[in-house]
Amino acid sequence: MDPFCPVHGFQEHCLIHEAGHAVAAIEHEIAFIQVAVLPPENWHQTVEGATAGGVTLPGDLRDVAATLSHTKTFEFALAGVQAERVILGHELHMSFLGDVNLWRRTVGIIGADQMAEIEDVLGQPLMSAAADVEEWVEVNRDEILAVRGALARSSWTLTQDQVMAAIARAT
Repeated sequence: MDPFCPVHGFQEHCLIHEAGHAVAAIEHEIAFIQVAVLPPENWHQTVEGATAGGVTLPGDLRDVAATLSHTKTFEFALAGVQAERVILGHELHMSFLGDVNLWRRTVGIIGADQMAEIEDVLGQPLMSAAADVEEWVEVNRDEILAVRGALARSSWTLTQDQVMAAIARAT
């Protein structure tokens, strides 16, 4: 039995999570090299959760944040965890916090009153912004599932062009 999620398994969560990020990257024209889910032997634990994959950008995430609105970078950052919530019904422990913290550091929110800073930057309460991303996932569910399927059928790594092809087949 999978200790992380006895219903879906850790790998399924990772596939859905990374597919969510990849579809958001395409929608927001965020260039990336690849999206990958690592094989279990390469997963590693961090303070904020487990790292089991990701979207590899050609530069730093701060470069992306400099060209997009904070709302769009937030959507990209939370697309993975919100895809888990919408498609699987729940997220893995620490998925939400890990993605929020990555976004928060990227946009320079490091102060003591981080919640107030987050809400000021987003122009709305954090949970309202997260609900907006959840709605975005609902609209893009088929595309996320198509990328998830392509990841599972591949060597668990897709280039940006392969993600775009999977999305095109879903629409």
